[in-house]
Order: sequence, then C-alpha cells, then structure tokens
Amino acid sequence: MSGQLVKRYTVGGVSYDRPITKPLSGTVSFSGGGTLNYETGVISGGAGGTWSGQFEIQARFGSDRYLERNFYIDWHNVQVSIVETFDSAIPAVASTAPGDVMSYSFSLPIEIGRERHADYSTYVWRGSPYAEDRAAQYAGGLVGFAGNVLCKNRTNLETLIALFLCARGRRSGFQFEAFDVRFGRDTLSIGYTGNESFQAPMSFVGLV
Repeated sequence: MSGQLVKRYTVGGVSYDRPITKPLSGTVSFSGGGTLNYETGVISGGAGGTWSGQFEIQARFGSDRYLERNFYIDWHNVQVSIVETFDSAIPAVASTAPGDVMSYSFSLPIEIGRERHADYSTYVWRGSPYAEDRAAQYAGGLVGFAGNVLCKNRTNLETLIALFLCARGRRSGFQFEAFDVRFGRDTLSIGYTGNESFQAPMSFVGLV
C-alpha cells in the first residue's frame, strides 16, 4: 500500500487536499508505518494515518521577465512573482465535489480601502434600434466588494488561505454580508506588515 502526503484545508463543510511532494527531511513524523520518499511525498508500505512536519511548495516564476529598479547606488528593488505548480502525474486527492455555495460565512475584517459597488452595463432599449439606456445589473449578479483583508495573526492568515484554496474558481463560493459571493480572481497576494500581521488585497463578486 502507498499513499501521497497531503495537507487538508477546511472551511465550513468544504475541504481541499493539497498534495505534498517536497517534505523537508528531518522534520516529518507519520503514523501507520512505511517508508517516505522525500523527493515525491509518497509513503510506501504503510497502513495510512496522519503526519506532521514541514514542506516546500513546488513553484515556478510567474513571468519570464526580470524587472529591477535602481533608486540609489546600493538600493535596488526587484519584483518577481511565484506561482505554485502541480505535476500532472500526481493523482487527484481533492475531496468530493461540494455544492454551488459553501456553508461558510466570511468573518475576517476588511478594513482598508473598503468599497462596495454595483456594476452597470449599457444595452439597447427594446422598441428602438437607436435609443440606449443604462440599467443596474443586480439581476445578473454583479454586486462587487473590494478591500484589504487584514490578518492580524497567523490563525487568520491560515483561515484566508484555506478559504481561498477551497473557493477559488467556483461560481459562488461563500457568504459575505448576506450575499452569495465568489473571489474576483484566482490569485492571492499577501503582504507582510510586521509584528505577525498580514494584509491581502481582495475583491468579491456577489451573485444575487
């Protein structure tokens, strides 16, 4: 028997299992016996169980362009983006497909740059081929929220990451201020603001 190490992220009634392919040697302990391959994260010959330890994330650069800014003689600023990657040979480990809306209410504070907006679109008014009017698209589900999510400790940060991994790419992910919403994009940018505090610019799209 063999199995892939995974880390489970859970919010509400939805879970996502991230394959762990690069566990750090000397940090991992696991129950169930067997032999761990530190190059693949696969345990062979065991009976299954739980594990603990540290791991690295398989990633690539998000762009083939290197951008460097030189402000002073010895002061340089370099911007690079890193994207997590998955090997197509890793077997599917995600839990059963959840419903359209997750049973989770977003509770982390959005305190900086907060905005709420309705999206308007232009369409040709019925009965005239030339007259145009602007109509609010609430019926189409285009209610937007944007702002910085403040994670004031690592517990809040883990909650945000778990929610993002479980809800990304879904038409309607969870509840926020009585709306069914989804993330506005499938990328998560997290900034460290010091003293174990983090912030993440995030947009939600409401589906009503």
